[in-house]
Amino acid sequence: MIRYALVLVLATAIVGTAVTAADQVATTRGEQTIEGEIQTVESAASSLYELEEPAEGPGPRRIVTLEMHERGRLLAEPAQVKFERVDDVTRVTYRVDGGVTQKQAISVPIRHADGGSVKLTNLNDSLRLVLRLTVEDGERVVTVEPYS
Repeated sequence: MIRYALVLVLATAIVGTAVTAADQVATTRGEQTIEGEIQTVESAASSLYELEEPAEGPGPRRIVTLEMHERGRLLAEPAQVKFERVDDVTRVTYRVDGGVTQKQAISVPIRHADGGSVKLTNLNDSLRLVLRLTVEDGERVVTVEPYS
């Protein structure tokens, strides 16, 4: 009888450890997915900012597609991604379900087309964005808005 109780306790401990490990893997993979998509935006914005010149009319632009996938057993769903201008850098904050808020900095000035920060939500599908090089108050800025 004691053996059965020990087997049950051991099995419960193993299952509990496996579930915790799977949650951690899902959070880590979700963060890595978001970091890859942030890199996509940063690369397009850097290319636009460094290689193009602002022009009258529509001006130079890049269209990027972000591939944020739905939550799965081993992939946590992205909860939020936000690009905001702080001093001379663009600060990116992001979080996946079950994770803590992460931050990184991008040197390219990025703003929403309306002048505020860029907030990306409902990221469990693909999202197309238009990045445009503009001049605001004498400063070159990459503006971002949803592609329509």
